[in-house]
Amino acid sequence: MSASSVAYRCALAAAALDGLLAGETVDRFIIGRSAWKRLGVEAWARYSREADLTVRGALVYPPEAIGGSLFSIAAALSVLRRRRGRPKEAVVPLAAAAALSTAGLLVTAKAAPYMLRVGRLGDDAPALREAFDGFHRWSALRGACQVLAFGANLWSLAALRRSRR
Repeated sequence: MSASSVAYRCALAAAALDGLLAGETVDRFIIGRSAWKRLGVEAWARYSREADLTVRGALVYPPEAIGGSLFSIAAALSVLRRRRGRPKEAVVPLAAAAALSTAGLLVTAKAAPYMLRVGRLGDDAPALREAFDGFHRWSALRGACQVLAFGANLWSLAALRRSRR
């Protein structure tokens, strides 16, 4: 299997995982956040405990984010390690996808403690408000990285496809 083929398959897997993550992020941020503001932090906390902080949440979100990053990095490395015949037009989008998805993971490390805290805060409204605000503040940056990573994945797929012709 050629390096371009490996890069394409990895970029395709990264795009699939990052696409799911980007869609979930957009839904949560644009639609969900405004609803939670109206419903209150107590309702958000109850929902988060039943969704994000369950086994289902742990089985969906981390594998999407980590898998997308790993596939993006693998795609970039498979092209960057080539000496000859490197699809030059794919280098920038592959590197961007890898960097953005990794940045999304790093920012998640700032957002996650706020979400994890919700599991043990009870109904303390001021503490829940702090968790809500902190989580959504970091999630805005994380979401931007995730959506841009998905865009870079699509760009890299197009560039790799063009280079195969």
